[in-house]
Amino acid sequence: KLHVERLLILLMALLLSVQLGFGKKKETIKYKTGEKKESGYMDNGKRVGNWEFWYRTGTLQSSGSFKEGKPDGEWSYYYTNGKLLSKRFFKAGIRVGTWKDYYRNGKLEVVFSHKDNEINGKMTYYYPNGKIKNSGDMRRGKKNGTWTFYNKEGMKISEGPFIADLPVGLWRAYDGKSKLISKMQFKQGKPNGEAFHFYPSGEKKSAGTYFNGKKHGHWIHYYKNKKIKLREVYLLDKKHGHFISYRESGTKLME
Repeated sequence: KLHVERLLILLMALLLSVQLGFGKKKETIKYKTGEKKESGYMDNGKRVGNWEFWYRTGTLQSSGSFKEGKPDGEWSYYYTNGKLLSKRFFKAGIRVGTWKDYYRNGKLEVVFSHKDNEINGKMTYYYPNGKIKNSGDMRRGKKNGTWTFYNKEGMKISEGPFIADLPVGLWRAYDGKSKLISKMQFKQGKPNGEAFHFYPSGEKKSAGTYFNGKKHGHWIHYYKNKKIKLREVYLLDKKHGHFISYRESGTKLME
């Protein structure tokens, strides 16, 4: 009796596995030249389970899982040399979680997150040497909020806010050695308003205003000793009217 019961259980398990696997079929697609291109399972005309994709050379191009025909779970992408290119995550075809892209040397290139199928949250780019290149917040796939940019040595070179990918408000630029070299106001991606430039030693080098990305109005240039070097006027990026230049001692040189 016990033997019969075990046999019935095995038969039921076998029947169940056949039913669950009904319609599920392994499929391999090849390039026209005969090389394997992709391979995985199909169920009722939809991709399911693990799939792999190859370059013509035979090197793995990408691998991941499908659920009812849509990418689902972790996916890995590779360069033609076999090195990891990217790690990405999906849920029923929707981009989710933290994505990472890599340089060919294996170093991290960029890391960012998805929410509501768009890039949202902090995003950080790296140089091939591992130093941060730039970092800031993303909202619906566009830069928003304060972003900071660095040189390959890891020193800050500029910083300021974005709205929908366009620089706005006060931006500061540095010489790559932590010395402030300029402060400028931006509006809708263009310099607009007051602008100041500085010598590496910190003294003011020039001051003026921009309008819609062009020099406009009075500009004053200075020597390192803080004496005025030149006064001039711009009209939409063109010099307008007369100018006055001065010697470093402060006496007028030309008008």
